[in-house]
Amino acid sequence: MEVSNESYSEVSNRLFFRLFQSANLLHKKGTAAVEEYGVTTQQWSVLGVFYRNQVIEEGGISVGDLSEYLLVSRQSLTGTLDLMLNKKYIKKVTNPRDKRSKLIQITPKGRTLWSNLQLPITEFYQSALEGISFDDQTSILHYLNKIINNMEAM
Repeated sequence: MEVSNESYSEVSNRLFFRLFQSANLLHKKGTAAVEEYGVTTQQWSVLGVFYRNQVIEEGGISVGDLSEYLLVSRQSLTGTLDLMLNKKYIKKVTNPRDKRSKLIQITPKGRTLWSNLQLPITEFYQSALEGISFDDQTSILHYLNKIINNMEAM
């Protein structure tokens, strides 16, 4: 089936607009799902990074690596990290492989918070994905990864 440039452009525009709306709604509704814990989706994302195997094995993560992994600028991440440092959810330590640099680590208070967030996060995911099969979720993830990879290659 041949698709006209006009149709392709219209669908592409709608798709990217929906991605934009989805990201905004994720922030709004995700933050509401965990508001009783006083955290935002950005803080929840940062905490979740500490449970990746590589971060655990390396004893923390640099701010640069964290911003790269989350696909946010260091500048926009700074406020989130400062707040989390003040609340003692994370701490900065000297990098044992390079004494001139620092690593961010999760603290025991941050681990407790992450543990407490698991139920509301799970309930949020279940509500947001209601009616979407596991196979469809896997397909969506596959295509989102393709879009991200294509944009990173630009």
